[in-house]
Amino acid sequence: PEFRDLYDLKVFMAIDPKLQLERITSRNGAEEAVEYKEKWIPMENFYHETFGTKEIVDVILNVTE
Repeated sequence: PEFRDLYDLKVFMAIDPKLQLERITSRNGAEEAVEYKEKWIPMENFYHETFGTKEIVDVILNVTE
């Protein structure tokens, strides 16, 4: 948050949770995908909710493929 004003353009990339997990599984394998689903994705979501990152951006890109 302390660096927000230093950026000229802020972009948030949103992805459907199902597609996100499919990509993680394809890239890292099924075992690591479980860890991402249970640990890393909830922490990432908590960060975005806590700091309101989606609300302060200039552009939201919705990843669909």
